[in-house]
Amino acid sequence: MSICLTGTTGKLGGSVLKHLLKLVADPSTITLAVHNVDKVPKELSEQGLKIKQADYNDPKSMDAAFEGVHTLLLVSHPGIAHLQRVNSHKNAIEAAKRAGVQHLVYTSLNFAGDSVSAVMRAHIDTEAFLKASGLTYTIIREGIYNESFPLYLGFYNTTKEEINVPADGPISWVSIDDDGEATAKILVDAANYKNLTLVFTGQKATTFQEMCDYIAKITKRPLKLNIVSKEEYIKENIHRGEELVTNWALTYDAIKRGELGVIEKLLHEILKHPLETKEQTLDSELLGKGEREGIKRDEK
Repeated sequence: MSICLTGTTGKLGGSVLKHLLKLVADPSTITLAVHNVDKVPKELSEQGLKIKQADYNDPKSMDAAFEGVHTLLLVSHPGIAHLQRVNSHKNAIEAAKRAGVQHLVYTSLNFAGDSVSAVMRAHIDTEAFLKASGLTYTIIREGIYNESFPLYLGFYNTTKEEINVPADGPISWVSIDDDGEATAKILVDAANYKNLTLVFTGQKATTFQEMCDYIAKITKRPLKLNIVSKEEYIKENIHRGEELVTNWALTYDAIKRGELGVIEKLLHEILKHPLETKEQTLDSELLGKGEREGIKRDEK
């Protein structure tokens, strides 16, 4: 069965590829559809993978890249502009239909289907378009990445002693690699997930207050959480781009609503191994090796 991956130069797509190579016997059955072929490591083509140039804004390039493909992984467009993301996804779905793709797997995001967040809107529109396309599909609402915590935690960096966000609430975080490994397993077993929407979550939900407390503990520096108005949040971060920050502020409405606190067993059942915890990721991201080992000794 031939499988085509998009987005493999990104973190999620790269993780999917890493794990997929462990699951397939013949690497030549894998095609990578990439915007810039020069970014693809030479050793992948040397292993026999097919490397094809594909641009979401160039339908002919996608027609050629998807030709002969049975299962296509469509990793969502990395941009933040709503219409750009949705149109890119629509172009890819329509190209998949023209190329005769049998099964399309789409990486959505683990907000609610009626989410009040701005970031989920493009996913909701894409999911609806895919369901109406006539293609056999699997939608994976990937867990919110452990590694993306600075974005959610008030654009956190290690110089901050206070975090200002418009709301607090639980998030069932998942590491990128756990999301990627499970997605790879879905790809090789896609026939058992026809026309389903799957939800990946961690096995524990963590609030921003709990994260601040843990970060303060491991870094030995104070970190206070302040709940501020959306207007104050936008004003503080306006230098990052007014449209970006205004839309991102709506994420906290979804968090307060509990959209990201849902816990499902599916990811753990697919992986059959313990998931990387939020605390393990924070240790890895914020501490050196010696400090991490010291924490482990203290916890024993």
